[in-house]
Amino acid sequence: MTVCAALITSEGVWLGADSLAADESLASLSATPKVGRFGDLLIGFAGSWKAGEQMFDLASKAHMPTMRQLLDNFQTEAKDYSFLFVEDGKIYEVDDELAAVCVLEQEGVAYGAIGSGAPVALGSLFVCHDDESALMQALEAAEAHVPTVRGPFRIVSL
Repeated sequence: MTVCAALITSEGVWLGADSLAADESLASLSATPKVGRFGDLLIGFAGSWKAGEQMFDLASKAHMPTMRQLLDNFQTEAKDYSFLFVEDGKIYEVDDELAAVCVLEQEGVAYGAIGSGAPVALGSLFVCHDDESALMQALEAAEAHVPTVRGPFRIVSL
């Protein structure tokens, strides 16, 4: 019930997400971020807020955390979540079985997305992937076409 998207170009590295907190019958905007920077690692989540909070807590306690270190130590009873990691110039999509899939870089550009707004965000990033404004446009496109995505949007960068 969200969108979290990442973009890597020669101009920079960005990860952004919406602010919607929703379940089957209630939706509200949250001040709690779905993206964060932890040393040289960017992390975003979709799905379970519990899993996202636990991952952010684990990352904030580690000195210069790595994705592998966090995934090896991550434990939760939460279901239906996914993470988007940006590390060492690569984007990784991680499912709730903690399987990490590296997004393919093409011609110096890589982008990925998770959550209910992922298909729209990926389509937008396919068309335009120049810089941070392209990531913002992708998040806004998801908001315009997916009922479970709402701004304001938060973007973190490396």
